[in-house]
Amino acid sequence: MNCSGLALTEHQSAENIIEEIEKYADKESLSTISISSCQFSFKPANSCWILEQNVPNLEYLYINNNQIEKINSGAFYCLENLRHLELKNNQIKYIEESTFSDLPSLYTLDLSNNEITRLENGVFNGLDSLGNLILRNNKIESVENEVFCNLHNLSNLELTDNKIEELFVDQFDDLENLTYLILKHNKLQNLESGIFASLKRLRHLDVSHNLITSLAPNLLQNLTIDGCRANFSFNNIEEIHESALEGFNIRIGSLDLSHNNLKTIKTNTFCKVTAKKNFIV
Repeated sequence: MNCSGLALTEHQSAENIIEEIEKYADKESLSTISISSCQFSFKPANSCWILEQNVPNLEYLYINNNQIEKINSGAFYCLENLRHLELKNNQIKYIEESTFSDLPSLYTLDLSNNEITRLENGVFNGLDSLGNLILRNNKIESVENEVFCNLHNLSNLELTDNKIEELFVDQFDDLENLTYLILKHNKLQNLESGIFASLKRLRHLDVSHNLITSLAPNLLQNLTIDGCRANFSFNNIEEIHESALEGFNIRIGSLDLSHNNLKTIKTNTFCKVTAKKNFIV
């Protein structure tokens, strides 16, 4: 532990954790708290364990490897300076609407390795500064159409290893600054025309290892891959519509269509793709 950090990792109860923080000599200087492998769970709604401890300058909060099943609205009240929040390797099934709305400075939110089954509208309300949202390895089956609404600063969205079957055509409309979108290892069967239309800064798209059967008209229209790739490998793609790749620009990178069921490719499929080098697989 350094002068600005407090690590609690010895299977302590919530009450013991509060006592440890209370004992800390200069709570206002605390920038990092790690609560890992403890018996920690959040208090009921409308109460907050950390508010009582007066840690106004906390920037990094790690609550990993615990037994949390639910996060109530208000759990992070009065943490205006928090920049990084990890809640990995818990048993979280449900997150209330506006749970994170008291975290205006939050840049990274990692909810990997939990049991979340549904992303409902409003769950990420108030996260105006959010840049990284990581939801790997959950059990997410459905994503409501406005769940990413107003996340204008988001640059990285990871939804790997879930059970998502469908996405709305306007799902990403507010994510104009998104550069990395990772949707691999889900159960997507279709991507509608225009679903990526708002992602003008997208550099890397990975929808590999899904169940996609075709690439819809104008699917990648006017998108630019610069230094990374658009990965559609390991799907069930049988057909690429003639306009699916119209205006698609590959500066440096690749379009990966390997390990699909393509039997024929129409003559004009790639004619309106701009590529500095032949990186189309």
